[in-house]
This record gives sequence, C-alpha cells and structure tokens, in this order.
Amino acid sequence: RCYYVKNVNSKSSKSIMIRENPEYIILYSCGYIRKTTCELFHNKMISAHAGKLPDYRGISNVEWAYLENDDLYATFQFTAPSMDTGDIVYEKKINKILNPESIEQIREEAFSQLYNMFPNVLMELSRIGFSPLKQKLVRTNRYKMHKFLVDLLKIRLGINSC
Repeated sequence: RCYYVKNVNSKSSKSIMIRENPEYIILYSCGYIRKTTCELFHNKMISAHAGKLPDYRGISNVEWAYLENDDLYATFQFTAPSMDTGDIVYEKKINKILNPESIEQIREEAFSQLYNMFPNVLMELSRIGFSPLKQKLVRTNRYKMHKFLVDLLKIRLGINSC
C-alpha cells in the first residue's frame, strides 16, 4: 500500500505506520524527520539522496557534484536523527548530463535516475547477509549552495542565466 502524507512526523502519519507495520517505509521529499520518528521506525525508513554520503549532505548535492567536477551518486539510507547520517543501504554512481540547459534539468535527471533505483534497493535489502554500511560522521561544508556559487556553476556549464 502507498500512503501520501503531508508530514511524516505527524501523529496521524505515525499512527498509519504503526497500524500497517510495513517491512520498509520509503520516503520521498519529506523534509526533516524528527528523532522520535526515526527511533520509532528504526531501520525501516529509507530515504533517497542525490549525493555521495557523507561528503554531500543536505540539499544542493547535485549542484555541488557538478561544481566540484565530482562523480554524482544515488545513495539510499536508513533515516537517522541528524541530516543524512543514517546507515547506507545502497549506493550507485549515476550519469551526469553533458550539456545541460539549466540547473533544474541536472536536478530532474539526477532524481529521475535516483528514484528508478528503488527496486534495486529493495532487492539489496532482501539479499541474504545484507548489512548496511555505517557512515563515517565527518563534517561537511556542502549544504545549500549560495546564489553566487549557483551563478558560478551556470557559467562553468555554459548555461544562459537569462
């Protein structure tokens, strides 16, 4: 079953998850997950992340990978109380666009590849002997990209700012 809720941390959402007791809960664009929610559904909630963890946590990960000329990754993790610090369930390098027309296009393409990998993630979770990879909790300075850096990225990619 699929449920679409406005707030994964709400009492009604948690009530649904408790009642249904699913093996896994796939999260999509849900924002911050409170510590109590993470603890209640420990190693059940899986979030998709367009960035290599722990290097690229938070948002603007696609943009950072392009700006720094790094590889782009799809990473799936169990949720944890701190932003993008959960144990890694699945990770795979994804393709970059060679001549993008906009920042939105590189993000849309990255997330399209990312979300198409959920079947692979579920297969990995069902594999005998599966064990998630503990993240090294290192500090990163790559969170939300400043407008100046977004403009620099557009120049590097040859994207017209108009």
